[in-house]
Amino acid sequence: DVQVPSDRWQLAARTVNPRDYILSMGVANDSKSAVFEARGDIYLVMADDSRPPRNLTNTPGTRERMPQLSPDGTRVAFYSDKTGEYQIYALDIAGNKPWDALTTDLDRAAYHLEWSPDGTKILFGNKDFSLFWLDVATKKLTKFATSNQMKNDEFFWEVSDYSWSPDSKWVTYSFVEFNRNNRVFLYSVEQNTSVPLTDGFYDSMNPSFDAN
Repeated sequence: DVQVPSDRWQLAARTVNPRDYILSMGVANDSKSAVFEARGDIYLVMADDSRPPRNLTNTPGTRERMPQLSPDGTRVAFYSDKTGEYQIYALDIAGNKPWDALTTDLDRAAYHLEWSPDGTKILFGNKDFSLFWLDVATKKLTKFATSNQMKNDEFFWEVSDYSWSPDSKWVTYSFVEFNRNNRVFLYSVEQNTSVPLTDGFYDSMNPSFDAN
């Protein structure tokens, strides 16, 4: 037996600046505040430094990821693994209400959240190259597009090339075709149908609506 005396300093409580561990962020529409993911918690930062940064989740035992502020800046949506699988939650940034679990049955890696401009829906994708939108009020989840084609032969599973129209009635996104080119599509939330906007001959990606 080997005995190695140690001060066990790595197990001692210590203060860590989360600024050095930021992985994702989201900015409010009015540019007055932002949220940051760092070391498994979500932090709220005011642009004018009127209040010190605040830890909104403060959960040492779980990890919260990919926060996005609602259009009115009152709520933040994020993923948390508090149940064992990452689910989507919404939290009132004033801290007066408990977490609102928006999903309960996600069972694989999902990627960046996108609030609709009217604040009623959330758009996201997962590792199966599927796209979903979530009705925040009813918590109904709709899968509206899926693919099985990778851009290259690397294990790069994320599909996150999507955006809302200003009226929250349409989504534009791109998927990889069999020729390895991305093709841009337009999806109608009301009709639950998609149509291609490009022919796939050229590589087309990163679609976005103008303000009108």
